[in-house]
Amino acid sequence: MLLLTPDAGDICKGLATWNWLDFSEKTFLVANLFGDMFFESNEGIYFFDMLEGTLTVIATDKIELQSILNTKQGQEQLLMVSLVIGARDKELMLSENECYDFIIPPCLGGELSVGNLQVLPFRSKLEATGAIYSQINDLPIGTEITSVELART
Repeated sequence: MLLLTPDAGDICKGLATWNWLDFSEKTFLVANLFGDMFFESNEGIYFFDMLEGTLTVIATDKIELQSILNTKQGQEQLLMVSLVIGARDKELMLSENECYDFIIPPCLGGELSVGNLQVLPFRSKLEATGAIYSQINDLPIGTEITSVELART
C-alpha cells in the first residue's frame, strides 16, 4: 500500500502551521507515505507537496488523478515509490499515523535518498515541515540557511 489516511485531528492541527497556504473549501482525500496530501475541491484535485512547500491543482477530478497514479512517472512524482521501496528494503516500516520523513529536509540541503529517511508521527512531520517553510519561504533562492527553530508540542 502506498497511501495512508492520517487522523483527521492531526491533519487539522498540523495544517495550522501552513497558514500561508489556502486549504479552505478543500476536502482531504488521502496522503502518500511521506505525508503529502491530496485534496478535492470545486477547482479539481490538489496535491499538497511538503517537499516543495506547495499546494497545486494536479487533476480535474479523481478519475484523472487515478490515471496519473497509474503511470510510472505519476507514482514516482506523487508517491515517491522508489524511496518507499528503498525504505522498506532497509526495514523502515510505518505504524499507524506514521510517515516517512527526511532526516535533513531537502529544502535545507538534505538528499532525496533512502539513507536520509526516518519514520516520524504524521503530525510531527506536518508541523515541523510547516515551521521550517514558514521561516525560509520568503528567502531568496540560494540564501545560506544557518539555523531554523522548531517549537516542542
